[in-house]
Amino acid sequence: MARAFDATAAAAAAFADDHELLAQSARNVFETLREQGRVVSPIVLLPALASKFGAIRGAADMVSGETRSQLLSIAARYAEYAGWMIQEAGDAPGALVLTERAANLARAAGDHTMAEYALLRRADIALYGHDARIVVAWAIRAESGVSPEVRLLAAQRAAQGWAVLGQRSRCLSALARAADETAAVEESTVDLGSSLGSRGGGRLMQIVRGWCYLDLGIPRKAVDALEIGMSLVPTDARRARALYGVRLALSHAVCGNVHHAYDAGMTALDEAAHVDSASVRHQLRLLAAAARGWPHDARLDQFRRRIDGELAAARRLS
Repeated sequence: MARAFDATAAAAAAFADDHELLAQSARNVFETLREQGRVVSPIVLLPALASKFGAIRGAADMVSGETRSQLLSIAARYAEYAGWMIQEAGDAPGALVLTERAANLARAAGDHTMAEYALLRRADIALYGHDARIVVAWAIRAESGVSPEVRLLAAQRAAQGWAVLGQRSRCLSALARAADETAAVEESTVDLGSSLGSRGGGRLMQIVRGWCYLDLGIPRKAVDALEIGMSLVPTDARRARALYGVRLALSHAVCGNVHHAYDAGMTALDEAAHVDSASVRHQLRLLAAAARGWPHDARLDQFRRRIDGELAAARRLS
């Protein structure tokens, strides 16, 4: 998938022109593409991301000084986001390729915040690759950075890694650091150009807490935290609502609240049908395993079929 991205980008680079206008418009286009990424399949977005990335990268090669640095910084954001979309399409190795490219571009531009965030993205990819030790290693490295926003996201990711490893005290310590960094981010006056990650980590503290509590074996606290967190997720953020909604359903299931799990899961499945997300499917597989032990009745059988159908659709597309 990274090769297809590169081919489209290379074709677009040949048409790079009007460098100042490109630099002015590229951030606005990026924000528009990120908004679309909340509600559509990553496959839909990747050609547009590749084309714009190629034009920006090509323009950067034609200029020098501040204009070049600005274009390289913008290109880094496109590469990082493309890596995320490639990950969501189910290609983790391709995601790592684009993430590494984003880090290199950011360093070349002198964009230390973006370079630090690209480090953190490796932890995100490892989280869904079932490698919690790698999650923790990259997250701790990113926590030493200068950006409060990156430190916040890194502490959250470290907490998730420690939770998977069953290290309760270390997980709770990381959650406490993340809460402290939330205040620093809210007070920061630094212009980062556009928010990193899922529209600001501070607003997701309850989601991250709930995610960790489930892995730590305290599902009732997970339900409470996730329900609060879900109330803060915008209704049009389908990708996020699908992912966190499945996690909430799984927490209910572990508690033995079958019908609450059904309700939360059906709502999440409605969102998942629009976004084609490998991260959501990762959680759906866990929910499917829990649902196999439920009683047989018409509603629950329908629920199991909905999960199987969502997972089967993804296999047909792969």
